[in-house]
Amino acid sequence: MHQSTQSRVAAAWRAIAFTVAAVLISVLLPVTAAQAATSRVDLRVLVISNGDVSVEAIAAQMDREGVPYTKVTANPTGRPAIDADFLADAGAGRAKFQGVVLPNQSGGGLPAAERTLSSPTSGPTGSGR
Repeated sequence: MHQSTQSRVAAAWRAIAFTVAAVLISVLLPVTAAQAATSRVDLRVLVISNGDVSVEAIAAQMDREGVPYTKVTANPTGRPAIDADFLADAGAGRAKFQGVVLPNQSGGGLPAAERTLSSPTSGPTGSGR
């Protein structure tokens, strides 16, 4: 692939990743002024991978740019469940991730209960908003 084409592809992936993160933040984490004083969001991205090239490319780009992320496999065998406790520490008022990268719109193989938690139409506890 030509160098300028690679640069454009990398720039497009960065734009997509940061747009997804911004949308998820605005949808998943609406807070009141009182909550804002005691709440915090870790500047970390949750990457759900099913081995697709696109997800691996986003993870590789985040590595190159020094973006902190946690990568978990979509296959639930041998990994912690992606539940409300995995995504946030409610007692401390802390969200553990500022964004989520999914392999595709259907969740890339995540079980239904976990897809609901990481959906842009649900809150960090899985309740629809």
